[in-house]
Amino acid sequence: AAIMLSTKANVSTVRPASSRARLVVRASGANGSTSAFADGAQVKVIKPVKVFHVPKHQDGVNIEGFVGTVQKNCTQFKGKVLSANFPFVVKFQQKIGDAEAKFMVHLGDDEIAAV
Repeated sequence: AAIMLSTKANVSTVRPASSRARLVVRASGANGSTSAFADGAQVKVIKPVKVFHVPKHQDGVNIEGFVGTVQKNCTQFKGKVLSANFPFVVKFQQKIGDAEAKFMVHLGDDEIAAV
């Protein structure tokens, strides 16, 4: 059970009714970053990841082995630490078949490695 504390413009704060409930906050000492992948770093996809938003390839593309550039690390927003599931936005420009494809993918640090 939870107690609703306030509601303002689609924002609500919920506190557990139990006094024994704990608030868990994740943070790291590296300025909120969970890994060493900085913006602009070249990375390679090391696990099989199938994406369906690649232009002209709606049946999906396995991007394992593709090399891309880290565009953004989503572990911080306006100075606050976030716990994003897939914190790295990686931009790919890859030839797939006979056409050049440009697309971005959110990936986790266990799915990419520095080149």
